[in-house]
Amino acid sequence: MESRRQTAHCPFCGELSRRIHSRYVRKLTDLPWHGLQVRLQWRSQKLFCRNAGRH
Repeated sequence: MESRRQTAHCPFCGELSRRIHSRYVRKLTDLPWHGLQVRLQWRSQKLFCRNAGRH
C-alpha cells in the first residue's frame, strides 16, 4: 500500500506542507491464518512544517 498524497496539514498549526522530510516503510505482521503469512506493508513520508519554530 502506498499513499499518493503529496501534501499534508501540520497537526499543530494546520499549515499545508509539500516539503518532504523523509520516507520510510512500515510493516505490520500478524499470526498465520490457515497457514498463510499475514503482513501489511506500506510506504509513508514525513513532511516539514514551515511554521516549525512557532510550535
